[in-house]
Amino acid sequence: MSQFINGIINMVDKLPENMRKSVINSILKGSIKYYANLQVENIDSIKKRKNKPTIYISNHLSNIDAPVLNLYLRKHNLAYIAGVKLKDVKITRLIMESLNTIEIKPNTPDMAAVKTAINHVKTGGSLVIFPEGTRSRSASMNRALKGFVLIAKMSNAAIVPIGLSGTDKLLPIKDSDMGRENLRKADVKVVFGEPFVLPKKKDVSVADFNQYIADYCMLQIAKNLPESYRGYYKDMNEKALLDL
Repeated sequence: MSQFINGIINMVDKLPENMRKSVINSILKGSIKYYANLQVENIDSIKKRKNKPTIYISNHLSNIDAPVLNLYLRKHNLAYIAGVKLKDVKITRLIMESLNTIEIKPNTPDMAAVKTAINHVKTGGSLVIFPEGTRSRSASMNRALKGFVLIAKMSNAAIVPIGLSGTDKLLPIKDSDMGRENLRKADVKVVFGEPFVLPKKKDVSVADFNQYIADYCMLQIAKNLPESYRGYYKDMNEKALLDL
């Protein structure tokens, strides 16, 4: 974030929680609209999903991804799945707090978080999940992790793929100090894909069905991205998945 915004955030951190959430959301919304030249496609399909339990999946480029998506999805009773390590940095902790986050321990069978996520969907809510599990350092898609597949299968919710491009330039990754990442002017594009349901195990013959599902979901995201952002999935299609 900019030094000015960071200064405000330091002051906001001292406010009561409810007030803190409101102020952070306002800062995020205003900052994104100032720094980002936003372009969104197929927004009408998202309006039709309101009040319908849905799992939204997206590629992951930046810590600003969730706040950008929240501009369009905030009325959809959302919970965002995010790694607990984001709580270690003040700005990402406050963002998590403002966005209704279900914290998950990466690379572990965190069944408590999985049950919370599934219950949120079963009771009418929706989820936003980044299947790669971490931000891409190359701005192109990494191969998906399998962790989200259990949530997707057990929730029985429709899945909506989202292609994000440009957020890697809007808030570039700074691994040396995540708290000092700075917003920059950038063109940002959000493309909402069409809802889909998961393939059934009986319909495909693969050794690792969960990895197949993870890759299948990522292909649906890739269809909504410029070729330069598709990375691992650039030259792949559903048929090719059966040969992996």
